[in-house]
Amino acid sequence: MKRAMKETERHLRELGYKVVPFFLTDEVWDQGRDYMNAALCNGFLEGVVRDMSSEGETLMDNSKMAKLVAGLGPVMRKILDFTLSLANRGRVAKSIKMLRIMSDRKFEEVLKKRQEFVYTVSEKWQRSNLSALISPAFPQ
Repeated sequence: MKRAMKETERHLRELGYKVVPFFLTDEVWDQGRDYMNAALCNGFLEGVVRDMSSEGETLMDNSKMAKLVAGLGPVMRKILDFTLSLANRGRVAKSIKMLRIMSDRKFEEVLKKRQEFVYTVSEKWQRSNLSALISPAFPQ
């Protein structure tokens, strides 16, 4: 990923584009991931799995794991979260925080927060007057 970003930067400079640093904090990356996970588990994941199966595509291991984790009931989920904390896997626990089925009301709250998040990140981009953003994959 780093090499691809460096090459893209080099090519843009060669084409005469001005390349400037644009940073998103770890918190922003975490929020983006959390909102994507919430959307996956509460409306998108089943459709993605169904579409991949109908097209003969193999479901990636991380997608299988996401489906499994999302489907855990509240007791099993508490056990998983506790086990991850005991195993000093806080980073994993943090990354799957929103990988769970939610009530409609809770999901609507998350979608509202996601919309505010998108606006905030978009506003930063627009204030920076960027034509393009070279970035690793970023959840929408």
